[in-house]
Amino acid sequence: MPAFRIPRLVTGALALLAAPAAAQPAAAPLAAAAPAPAAAYTGVTIRRPTLMVRDMDRALALYRDILGLRLGRLSQDPADSYVYTAFNIPKGSVVIHATFDTGTDQRVLSLIAVRSMPPPPSPRREGLRTAAMLVNANGRLDEIRRLLTAGGYRQMPCHTLAPNGTECAFLDADGHLIALYQFPPQ
Repeated sequence: MPAFRIPRLVTGALALLAAPAAAQPAAAPLAAAAPAPAAAYTGVTIRRPTLMVRDMDRALALYRDILGLRLGRLSQDPADSYVYTAFNIPKGSVVIHATFDTGTDQRVLSLIAVRSMPPPPSPRREGLRTAAMLVNANGRLDEIRRLLTAGGYRQMPCHTLAPNGTECAFLDADGHLIALYQFPPQ
C-alpha cells in the first residue's frame, strides 16, 4: 500500500501557521459590550389545543375539578362556526365548546363535545398512542392521582425523572393520553 503524501501546498501552509507570530502592538482593552438583543422569534405560536369529547360534564369533572384548570368559556357554537369544517362535524349537530385558562394564561385548552357524535373506538389500551398532553402537576401529583383513581381513570405506572422528579400518565374517558409531571419546589 503506498504511503499517504501531503501535498506541498498544504505543508507550506501548516508551516506558516506553526511559525511564531510577529510582535504586534498591544490592543487597547475593549469596554464591556452591551448584551446582544434577543433575536425576534419568527416561529408559530401554539394556542388552545382542542380535544373532542363525548360527554362535556365528565370532561369538565376531569379538566376543571381534578386537574384544576379554570373554565374560561362554556357555550354552544353557532351554526356557522369553523369547528364544523375543521373537525368534519355534520351541519346541524349541537356543538358545546369549553375553553380553559390557567392562573397566568388564557385559552390553554379547548374541549368540543358533539351531542350526536358516535362513540369513539374504546380508549387505546394497547399499541402505539399517537398524541399526548403534558401537564405540570404543580405540587398536586399525589392529590390528582387519588382523584383519578376515585374517578375510575386508567393510570400507567409512574417513572422517575432525573434528578428527583416524577412523571405519570393516564387516559381520559375519550382515550386521550395525559402525562403529568412534577419536580420538587426549588
